[in-house]
Order: sequence, then C-alpha cells, then structure tokens
Amino acid sequence: MSTLNNFIKIKATKPEFIVIGDTHFCEKSPSCRIDNYSETCLRKLEFVLDYCIDNQIQVAVMEGDFFHKQQIPVPYLTKIIRTINEKKTQYHLKHQKDLIIATIIGNHDLPFENYKFIEKSPIYLMFETGALTHFRFIEIKSDNAVINISGFDYAKEIEKATAENECCVAHCFYGFDFVKAIAEEEPTRDRITEEQAKDLGYKVYFLGHDHNFYDIANKGSYFVVRSGSLLRNSSHIQQIKRLPCFYHVKYYNGEYEFEKITVNAEAGETVFTKQSLEKPKKPELDDSVKQKISDIIAQLSEDIKEENSVTEILDNIIKEKNIDSEVRDVLMRYFSRENII
Repeated sequence: MSTLNNFIKIKATKPEFIVIGDTHFCEKSPSCRIDNYSETCLRKLEFVLDYCIDNQIQVAVMEGDFFHKQQIPVPYLTKIIRTINEKKTQYHLKHQKDLIIATIIGNHDLPFENYKFIEKSPIYLMFETGALTHFRFIEIKSDNAVINISGFDYAKEIEKATAENECCVAHCFYGFDFVKAIAEEEPTRDRITEEQAKDLGYKVYFLGHDHNFYDIANKGSYFVVRSGSLLRNSSHIQQIKRLPCFYHVKYYNGEYEFEKITVNAEAGETVFTKQSLEKPKKPELDDSVKQKISDIIAQLSEDIKEENSVTEILDNIIKEKNIDSEVRDVLMRYFSRENII
C-alpha cells in the first residue's frame, strides 16, 4: 500500500465495520484530569480493538485527529504502535485475516494545518509503519452486500457520491454552528451544511472534528452520525457528562444499522479535578436561539437585507433571550464576516 490516499478492498465475512471519533493521543495529562491520561488513551484504544477481535470486525475507520499535537515523544509513539501491532497480531491469529485500521487526516494531525509538512508529522510515521492506513476509499464486500466508504481529510473538498448507499467519512462540522465557526479565519472550510449533505448524495455521513456526542440525525435521504471524541481532554460540561463511545455499523437488506458501543470507563466526574468541575463555563447559545436566528436570516429576502434591519433583528433576539454581551459580540463579528450584516 502507498502511504497516502489508499483504495482499500476487503473481502469480509459480514458487511460491517466500526467507526471511531477523534482520539487526540497525547502523553501529557490535561490540567482538568486526575487520571493518567496517556495510559487511559491506550486502554480505550485497546478496548475498541478488542471489540473488533471479539466480534470479527475487519475494518476500523477513524475520523481524524489521531494525535493531539505534533510533538509526540518517541517512547510514547512507540508504545502506541506496539499496542496497535499487538492487537493486529491477535486478530490475525484468531481469524486468519488482517485487521485494517483506516483513518483520514484531521487538523491536529497536520503541522501548521498545511499538507506540505505532512511527511514530518507523527501521523505520517503511523502510516509508514503500517500501524494505521490513510484511506481515500474503502470497499467492504461480503457474499451478499457491498459497503462503499469515501474518506475526506480536514478542509478537503467533499466530492459527490459515486455509488448507491455510499458512506462519507469527513473531518468537519455539520450544519450552521455559530459558536464553533467564528474561531476559523475561513468559517466554511471545515463545515458541511444540510443542503450540501443532501446534494452530495451520501447515505451516511460520519463526521469528526466536533468532540461532542450527538444522537443520530435521520435527515430523510441521509443520516449524520457523530460519536464524539473517543477521549475527553477538556473540562467542558458536555465532556464531563458524556461517556466515550464508538459505533458498530452494519449493512443488511439495503439499510444501515448503528449500534452505539460505550467504552468501558468510569463515571465522568471521577476523572476530572474538582477545580475543573467548579470552573465557570463560558456562555453558549441554546439551540432555540440558534434556530430562531437561522430561520429569520433564511426568510430575509435580498431586497430587505440591509445592514440596520438585520443587525436590529439580531439585537432584539439577543436582548430578548438575555444573552451574555460577550456572546453577542462574537455573533455580530461572525455575521459580519459572513456578509450577513
């Protein structure tokens, strides 16, 4: 196999695979954690790969951001590679087949978020050693079904589906998220809208980048599946409350089934410091406010989309909901950049 953009074809016993959210491997524990974060990372990876071994699942798909940063000490990098290779060996001895761990590239995997430097990154070393496989396309073929999976790295343009019931794995946000999008210089480069998702024609979108878990969204013509980050390296309240999980994806009679597998872990609060739990959280917009703003903007026709009218409408919504002034300023800056106001 080549180092990048592999087209992988698998003859599998069953038409299924697992999909894993961002792992963010790092040897240093975040200040909010009281456990040994680096060892917890490895144990959770082992849990996932043991699940593959026990259930004879031949393909594990990852959604990018395998590493949290570029500076990964060699001893820890070696430990990760050894862990993966040991599990691959166990799989082969038990099933006489190879376990494929395929991934796309996330923004944290890219030095300076620039593909020009990819060969100097830890993720590239994972590809060269064969521990991970970078993929552009995967075909999983069993006796009675075929699964097609296209993979798109961070900020890469998502091309249209070429097969019926094809899956898309991408490292991007879904929908119109005000709070997350404002942090990017180019707010649209890592986001796919509902309209784009429908037009691209995939049956299922497995999306990384967003670390939160969301229930599966059935949009009629397609599904959006987000398992969230496999690990929790921040003390945001949504990370403390949720338990890490991944999805076991099965394809039968022309339909996909998604089984959420919770990673064997302690209750959320036991791995976080008391200080991180008590730390005041930044205000966030609730979904009703986001939807109300989005609906109003969508209804505005071009002839009344004047600066004062839109600004005034947004201001009224924000005041009505008693939204914090800091969040209000962020919203206004974002809308200004998007040429909405």
